Amino acid sequence: MGGQETRYVLVSGLITVRLGEARGLGPFESKVERTGGLGRKAHKDSRKVSIGTRRGKRAGRIPLLPLALLALLALAALLSPWLIPEGSRRGGALEGPGVGEPERSPRTVADQPRRTPIGSDGPTSGAGTAGDSSSTSLQLPVSTGSERSEQRDPFEGTGMLRGHVQARGVDFPKNWKLLIRPSRTLMGREHAVERTLIFERGEEDFTVKGLPFAGYDIEAKGAGLNGRVASVLLRKGNEAPFINLIMVPAGFLEGVITDAAGAPQEDVPITLVEMPEGGTRTVRTDLTGTYRFDKVLDGPYELIVGLPESPLLRERKSILFRSPSLSFPNIELPPFAGIDVRVSDDLNRSIPGVEVRGSGTSGGSFTKTTDAGGWIHVRHVPEGRLRLSFSHPDYKSSRAHIELKKGEITRHHWVLSER
Repeated sequence: MGGQETRYVLVSGLITVRLGEARGLGPFESKVERTGGLGRKAHKDSRKVSIGTRRGKRAGRIPLLPLALLALLALAALLSPWLIPEGSRRGGALEGPGVGEPERSPRTVADQPRRTPIGSDGPTSGAGTAGDSSSTSLQLPVSTGSERSEQRDPFEGTGMLRGHVQARGVDFPKNWKLLIRPSRTLMGREHAVERTLIFERGEEDFTVKGLPFAGYDIEAKGAGLNGRVASVLLRKGNEAPFINLIMVPAGFLEGVITDAAGAPQEDVPITLVEMPEGGTRTVRTDLTGTYRFDKVLDGPYELIVGLPESPLLRERKSILFRSPSLSFPNIELPPFAGIDVRVSDDLNRSIPGVEVRGSGTSGGSFTKTTDAGGWIHVRHVPEGRLRLSFSHPDYKSSRAHIELKKGEITRHHWVLSER
């Protein structure tokens, strides 16, 4: 290799091995040095062991096995801090001074470092030697019982609500009610309770006690008046909030029903369903196809084309009403069938005042009363079989079945017999 020197160095806490070729050394000659530890100077009495022979004194090359064994010993010494458990190094067979280290005197009980629970003021078990004053203690915050209780249940406790109600645009009603409901948006609504208070003497101020801490929606309602919802979070630090509530006149909802060609459809039943209570109101379209609901309170509704028990359209229209008014988009009806019925006696004399009830197998129902000429006229009936029933105080009740076709108006004559 000439005058070049190539070194491969393996270092551990106990042994340093240098392998290589240098001037005056054979190609496989090596040096092994004992040291007291990583980064420390060699001990005075450290020995140097030469393996191999000087060039020219011995012919041939020595086997690689001894070098491999030395390399394995150095690697084992390097990995020993991780391979041997801490308890084994301190109290097991490996306890004692290392190779090349002076023997240490035994420690007394007072010299031994003591373990102290985390969070105390005493020293912790450190890695330093006895008498080392650099060991520190770890301090952790300790929460009090009241803090832990508040973290577990921030809505533990009760409070009260106070407030004032005013009516805009109308005289304040003598009778009104206060609605307290779990909030739809605020936290803690699962802890809330529902309450309804009735006022019958025109009181404008209110106080409600004993409400669990929670999120609430508060609303005042009167006859024909809408209430504006106020949300409030009842909790510690806000145990008795004061709120102002407002009532305004109820509004109206209107719309138009047409056919596919845009022609207005008269006498179509339209039902408004209040959600979630389920109260219903039904009106019929006029000559212009217009329907109108008055005194509609704010809130969610569903609109049904037809009667609730026999709708003309299966789809229900969802509405969120806010006063003063709402014009619903036009609703287009598909083609339906129609029927004209005349009722007479055995002598072909028209019978007015006969109650006629109809119910289609595909939906659609109606109740009509014959006019002075004994006629009823019904439109917007789904095609299919229609069941009819006739009743009058002076005549025997009777029933009939008629087949209807879409887009056609069917005429029918029915005769009743006297009782």
